[in-house]
Amino acid sequence: VYGEAWSGVAGDHHGAVHLFYGSPAGLDGTRDLLFGEHQLNGLREDGDRFGEVLAAGDLDGDGFDDLAIGLPQADCSSTVQAGAVSVAFASAGGLDLVRRQFWTQDSTGIGDTVESGDQFGGALATADLDKSSLIAPERRDLIIGSPGEDDGASLAAGTVHVLYSDADGPNAAGSQQLFRPGGSDSNARFGAVLLGARFGSDPAADLVVSAPGAFNPEAQGSGEVHLY
Repeated sequence: VYGEAWSGVAGDHHGAVHLFYGSPAGLDGTRDLLFGEHQLNGLREDGDRFGEVLAAGDLDGDGFDDLAIGLPQADCSSTVQAGAVSVAFASAGGLDLVRRQFWTQDSTGIGDTVESGDQFGGALATADLDKSSLIAPERRDLIIGSPGEDDGASLAAGTVHVLYSDADGPNAAGSQQLFRPGGSDSNARFGAVLLGARFGSDPAADLVVSAPGAFNPEAQGSGEVHLY
């Protein structure tokens, strides 16, 4: 509910997430959870739009799906719309707001730095990109799009960060940063949409990255899709 305005908090569009739990009969309308940025690791601030982007998957291999929440419009100190990502882990009792992570491009191990307009967290996906066996437990990795990222003179070229997971969840150690193959392109917004899925017979998932504003000889902004 990224347009949510919390009573007593200055500004608007602070954002919220409303989680409805399932049951054998479908969604359980009597069991739900509404929470804001302040219940994870941040402050409810004007225009953060907490919950604008969501992705779920088992990030730590314990059998329960965890939740990644993108805040692409969030400011980092004085850096406007740098973006951030919160992760809330789950257990048998549901989502645990105490066990959590918080990521920005200034986080240790992330191959970049916070800049205005990067919109880190503008797209999210989870997929087990390094799974070596079909019978091994699934532990999904976290893929984060930053479609507003500048690359030198290429403005809003976009980039993608891949955080591989261990038993504690996503880890920036050994993380990868991807740019548009063949060279960055202004306004390509590489990483604006992400998808992880198994398209082949091997156990590891594949990654699809869109660059909706990419230039090609046919027409400016006609777009591209890249498959890894």
